[in-house]
Amino acid sequence: MQKPELEEAWESARRLAILERGLEELRTESKTSSRTLRVFSQVALEHLPAEQVAATNDMTVAEVYRVKYRLTRRLREIVQHLESIYVDDV
Repeated sequence: MQKPELEEAWESARRLAILERGLEELRTESKTSSRTLRVFSQVALEHLPAEQVAATNDMTVAEVYRVKYRLTRRLREIVQHLESIYVDDV
C-alpha cells in the first residue's frame, strides 16, 4: 500500500471510529428515548422511507423528519466535539 492510500485508509477508519463513538454517545444520552433512537436509526442509518418508519412507530411523517433533523444535529455536535479532542490529542 502506498503512503497516500495508507493515509486515506487511516483517515477513513478514524472517521468511522469517531462516528461510531458519536452514535454510542447519542444512544446513552438520558434525554433521548428508545423510540426516538429507533426512529432515527430506521430513517437515517437504515435509510427506510419516512412513511414506513412513521407507520411502524405510530407517528406522522413530519414527526419522523423532526426526529431525524434533531438527532442529526445533535450527532454532528457530538462528532465535532470528538474531532476536537482527537486534534488536541495528536
